[in-house]
Amino acid sequence: MEMAVSGVVRVDATGCVYLEGNGPNVVRDIVWPAGYTASREPDGSVTIANADGVVVAAAGRRIEFGGGSAPPGTNLNCRAQSSTGAIMLTDVLPPLAD
Repeated sequence: MEMAVSGVVRVDATGCVYLEGNGPNVVRDIVWPAGYTASREPDGSVTIANADGVVVAAAGRRIEFGGGSAPPGTNLNCRAQSSTGAIMLTDVLPPLAD
């Protein structure tokens, strides 16, 4: 099911990238499309690039996208502490504006 999702991209102490939602204690793991990668920059910040290498998200920045709940049994490489479930990103994110 497609739904509008928004929140601030965060990274926990173990390096898991997650989405902090608007409600209290709303923490969602993100299932990124194939080819998306997270990188730690020299200054310590974390950015997420699409399959073409274009930066589309960064820790501390708000993103909005269409998505849906991840199906049961979805394999996540890491899970954020206090996660309230996983959300699949189904939209194409635009390049991150400065």
